[in-house]
Amino acid sequence: MIKVRADLFEYVASLKQRSARVTVLLPMSPYLKKDGSAVMGAGTLRIFAERFPYAPRLIGAQIPACSPVGDTARELAYASGEITLPADIDGVPVCAWLIQPRMGYRDYVYPHQAQVFEMSPTSDELDDPDVPGWACMPWESAIRASVPRIRELCESTQSQVVIPYPNLGDGMTNDTFNTIMGALPDNVTLLTRGAERRDGAR
Repeated sequence: MIKVRADLFEYVASLKQRSARVTVLLPMSPYLKKDGSAVMGAGTLRIFAERFPYAPRLIGAQIPACSPVGDTARELAYASGEITLPADIDGVPVCAWLIQPRMGYRDYVYPHQAQVFEMSPTSDELDDPDVPGWACMPWESAIRASVPRIRELCESTQSQVVIPYPNLGDGMTNDTFNTIMGALPDNVTLLTRGAERRDGAR
């Protein structure tokens, strides 16, 4: 796995200029709006949706197939680490990387969202989760479970897989995340925003 500091769109364009096959994985929750669109309202997801306004609808359409809607608390509050089938966004296959739950509890919430959901139940209570998954931190178990899926995607598509660095909150450390992702091959790029700088993670 390679870490690069660069603009997502410029980096993907540079790979395409070199005739490389590219697949983008966007870290997100399987939580869907009422119209079936994926929630892409912050960080890289927001920038992506602003550039391609049709992206949330196309990506959202792929989510139910690999993250069926369940109605039990366990099903709602489970992060699977599944990878959706790709949606074609401006000629590039884009997959949702489902490392957040569909719904969550207050103890899953990003620190900056804590006050918004302060009256929600915690995971040791019996109430159903009522925090939307987009406000919840990624699960370490989901990220670990997804590593073989990402490796399989690399092999099956023979493409450069580009992954924007997710907002981890305080659910896990950057070092832990980098160690997990470091098991991936060098045709996987973990991308952080900023002026381009490249370094190996292993």
